[in-house]
Amino acid sequence: MKHIMASLALSLLSAPVVADPHSFAEPDKFLVRHVDLDLRADFDARRLEGTAELTVEQVDPDASELLLDTSGLEIRTVHLIEMSGRARVLAFRLGNPDPILGSPLTIEFPNCCAATSEMRIRIDYRTSNEAAALQWLEPAQTSGQHPFMYTQGQAILARSWIPIQDSPGIRMTYSARIKAPPALTAVMSAARVEDPSAAPGEHRFEMKQPIPAYLIALAIGDLAFQPLGDRVGVWTEPSRLAAAAYELADLQRMLETGERMAGPYRWDRYDVLIMPRAFAYGGMENPRISFISPSIIAGDRSLVSTVVHELAHSWSGNLVTNATWDDFWLNEGFTSYLERRLMEVLYGKRRADMEDAIAYEGLVRTIADLEAAGLGKDTDLKLNLAGRDPNEGTSDVAYDKGARFLRFLESRFGRPEFDAFLREYFDAHAFRSMTTESFRAELLARLEKAGAPRITVDEIDAWIYGPGLPPTLIAVPQGVFESVDRAAADWRAGKIATADLPVKDWVPQEWVRFLDQQPADIAREKLDELRSTFRLGAEGNAEIALSWLQLAIRANYAPAYPDLEKFLLATGRWRLVETLFRDLARTESGTALGRQIYAKAKPGYHASIRQAVERLLYPQAGSAAS
Repeated sequence: MKHIMASLALSLLSAPVVADPHSFAEPDKFLVRHVDLDLRADFDARRLEGTAELTVEQVDPDASELLLDTSGLEIRTVHLIEMSGRARVLAFRLGNPDPILGSPLTIEFPNCCAATSEMRIRIDYRTSNEAAALQWLEPAQTSGQHPFMYTQGQAILARSWIPIQDSPGIRMTYSARIKAPPALTAVMSAARVEDPSAAPGEHRFEMKQPIPAYLIALAIGDLAFQPLGDRVGVWTEPSRLAAAAYELADLQRMLETGERMAGPYRWDRYDVLIMPRAFAYGGMENPRISFISPSIIAGDRSLVSTVVHELAHSWSGNLVTNATWDDFWLNEGFTSYLERRLMEVLYGKRRADMEDAIAYEGLVRTIADLEAAGLGKDTDLKLNLAGRDPNEGTSDVAYDKGARFLRFLESRFGRPEFDAFLREYFDAHAFRSMTTESFRAELLARLEKAGAPRITVDEIDAWIYGPGLPPTLIAVPQGVFESVDRAAADWRAGKIATADLPVKDWVPQEWVRFLDQQPADIAREKLDELRSTFRLGAEGNAEIALSWLQLAIRANYAPAYPDLEKFLLATGRWRLVETLFRDLARTESGTALGRQIYAKAKPGYHASIRQAVERLLYPQAGSAAS
């Protein structure tokens, strides 16, 4: 493919790159500025194969070795593409694999080849058929008659399908030619390039804005598209397109509201891909096209906060990115804060307050669980994940404690002034990566200006480097669930019959609150009545089903266990799966049941989900479930 090098990348990528404990890359020696992929998807072999041509800037003129991140890749050849187009063979070696980081790929440059400040390196390779970033789904795992494949690069899995500098602190543009079976459609986190000369099954893409490797994303399947506005639309399997389009009717309004709050949308389009059920996340914020779990399709637009969250990543995470995974809260805390602000504008303060109250309770439970497990330092915002899988930093702490830190700042600044601060932050650091320390320094500098609010260093550091929730926590909205809590208390006391519960006008958040408040020693007869009267089980709204099944686990309510198994076999969404297996792992009998269910569900889970579940069910044996 014709080489593309956006001038935007060169002008915005001049900031120094910090050392990343989760990457072999040496950015002080070489920096990858652009990636041109030419790959064929082999569904039978479950592999991608082809070439990655890297445009590399030599930062250190004396450097003679380029280190890239790989995991399970089969490297065939490496060539330097000279200005004349001639390909010069380069020596390379793969280092011993690290169980977390994979294997460093070292490319050697003889003196004759390291004379230019920028060079093109073409790597011919193929992925493993067990590449952690690639999920290959059989037709039975989809809603149609065709297989499906998607990538999930966060946190450090991009290296299992591209030989790359796989660090969130290193940004690059990319282009791609993807060869897929002619009956299938490919989409990427990039603009589609129309090419009349393309062969059947060939798809071309171009991403002109620089992004970290984990945001390079690909999906291939039987896909249909429906526009939902002049800049937005939805992709999904044809049989689900109408339902998805209905659920996402507010997508254009979401985008426009985000722009009014956080500044211009800089990615041209915002589309959503509703994924098959095995997708590992509620959503993944790939630029231009968020991958979204089908669990948000509730038929009443009650779960679209997930889409609002992924859209908010267009500013926090994609535009301004955490420099390392120790700084993960800069991605997720800012995004969760923006999500709740957007939900308030889009759907009203009451709904935003309900979701806030539910999130707070989840955060309190997460902090208690981490402390009980001896992981109290993981309740800090700034993490230390060196030597650990960075996915271990994925918890409510980064999301909700981070958001509550920003809410504390908002309370001191005042909302208009804090909004201005956020706009300045996104504009000043657009297409760059930030560390916690650089954000802290910028905040402290802002507080020294005339008219700034009074916030002490100790108050800031209690949030960033301190455990749990600081005393400056802004009070959670009170009374938003008062009527639900009163009905729940009266029902448990026998003052209200199950059939007379006032559920007719309840929104899903109120159902979640009602179920979450039920104690472990609730009478079995009460659970029998709930289950039969309201048909609670594995179907319907995923959040209600989750809360019902959590209640069944803590109450040891065996009649719901078939539905528990059905639910865990039907979804691969991280939060739903991890929450239920975590609850099961609290008791010996629950762990035994969890292992039985997991043995059946494991083939449908993403590699990162399997790792998380196995840490819960087999804490001493790691991956003993295999």
